[in-house]
Amino acid sequence: MLTVADLMRGPRPAGSAHDPLEHLTACHRRVEQRLETLARAIAALPRQREESLAAIDSALSFFATNGVRHTEDEEMSLFPRLLPKLTESERAVIELLEQEHGEAGLLHSELERLAVRLHHRGPDETAIEAFEACVVRLASLYGRHIAVEDTQVAGFARSRLTAVELTEISTEMKRRRGQ
Repeated sequence: MLTVADLMRGPRPAGSAHDPLEHLTACHRRVEQRLETLARAIAALPRQREESLAAIDSALSFFATNGVRHTEDEEMSLFPRLLPKLTESERAVIELLEQEHGEAGLLHSELERLAVRLHHRGPDETAIEAFEACVVRLASLYGRHIAVEDTQVAGFARSRLTAVELTEISTEMKRRRGQ
């Protein structure tokens, strides 16, 4: 029998409080873990309803809090400092990432709606299939998205942002988290 802890399993990536780029990369690992949790939980739902719903709720809560702050970190702190230092083709990469943030937001809203349906309808095969399909779409989107951020955007930032700018980003990130 799977427990909620089993459904949520995985190492807890720790980002650096002093290096905002490491923090963002560690958050990407947490996003990937929560996507894996959603996939495991929906697969286990017919056999272990309560544990699966608790794991789904926990993962969705992460996206609604930490995930939102992560997107704000990028769109309000990192990207605005990077954009003036990028070539036209590099700016297009950032613009695509911002568009994908919007697409991910829509998929998260759909998952929230489907989770409510899973809670209130019992073993509804249609809702389970719809939730699973939405998780697959979100995982595909994030797979591409995170790969670009971890390689290209991190490279842009490391080579073009100053130590002062990185400190400012870190300070803003901490402020968003009430630190």
